Amino acid sequence: MRQILATLLVGLLLFLAHGVESHKAHHKKLKSKKPSPSIKNSKNSSLSTRARRSPPPPRPKRKFKRSPPPRRRPSPPSPRRKRPPPPRRRSPPPRASRSPPPPRSPRSPPPAPLVLEPTFYSYDVIQELPHNTSSFTQGLQYEEICNEPSVGGTTKCRDIFWESTGLYGRSAVKEVELSTGKTIRMRNLPDSDFGEGLTKLNDVLYQLTWKSGKTWTYHPDNFNNYKTTKTPLNDGWGATHDGTNLIVGDSTDTLYFIDPSTMKTVRTIKVQDGNRTVKWLNELEYIKGTIYANVFTTPCIAQIDPNSGKVTGWLYMDGLRQQVIDGTDSDDPVPDALNGIAWDEKRKKLYVTGKFWPTMFHVRQKVMSGVSDEMKQKIREECIIDPMRPL
Repeated sequence: MRQILATLLVGLLLFLAHGVESHKAHHKKLKSKKPSPSIKNSKNSSLSTRARRSPPPPRPKRKFKRSPPPRRRPSPPSPRRKRPPPPRRRSPPPRASRSPPPPRSPRSPPPAPLVLEPTFYSYDVIQELPHNTSSFTQGLQYEEICNEPSVGGTTKCRDIFWESTGLYGRSAVKEVELSTGKTIRMRNLPDSDFGEGLTKLNDVLYQLTWKSGKTWTYHPDNFNNYKTTKTPLNDGWGATHDGTNLIVGDSTDTLYFIDPSTMKTVRTIKVQDGNRTVKWLNELEYIKGTIYANVFTTPCIAQIDPNSGKVTGWLYMDGLRQQVIDGTDSDDPVPDALNGIAWDEKRKKLYVTGKFWPTMFHVRQKVMSGVSDEMKQKIREECIIDPMRPL
């Protein structure tokens, strides 16, 4: 066994030695040969190949010269388009210099407190005067009429009321004597007209009619000298004036100021007590820069600012109608709602009456003292919330 292994080992060694010798001989042959130009095995072989290349042969000379290309006529230069000028940048407007607010004077008085609620008034009866129980009073105005004195004579004056009465077939315009309640003269309206508010402005009497814009105008000295005109109203109710414009209502919370020369509306106001509207404004009277208005079917007279329409006061005439009813004869018609306000500017007298009332009252209003919030709420509910309740 050992002999076999030794024989194999010796044979292997001989084989390897022979292979090494043949490899060396092959390597010598490769070195002796010139490298081929296609061989690029290394950087040195490629450089030696490039260095041994022969230069290219010279090009043969041409016998004929090439004819030069035809000359092109120069084209006329195209007109250059003018570029639009760049848009001008608008310079920003100069900033207004804000002047600092003037410093507050520490001694300046504080602003006046806002009036959060109207003033509430009651009344005292000063005098009772007779009134015609057949008069369904819709408009009322006081006037003192004085005659021009004769030579060496004295001036005679008389106190009267201009009165408008309503109902179909019974409406009229009247001149009434204040002290006696007797009718001095009158003119009946057509049966189709229902008389409403009345006022005198610039020596002209204006009488509204219900459910229409029709207005009667009269000369105070002669009721037969009359005309008819129209207001912008669809329904005439109360009427008064501020010395310049007529002030009229249509039962809503709106009062209209009308130019008497054109009968066009100049402006309007909305009547409110706080945030609540006051409707059913009936007979009107302008007293010391305030509009007084009967609220239909109630014992309330609203005092209204003519600029803002805010109710600044309530004249609460509770109990006055019941006093009239208690003193009425059974043969007379039942006194209806309080309606009728007149003001004597000279003597500062306030007169009130109502529909079918036998009495004209001279009253004086007075501020309610110690009135509770509960009482104020009661008055407001009676004057504003449900003015159409049955009498």
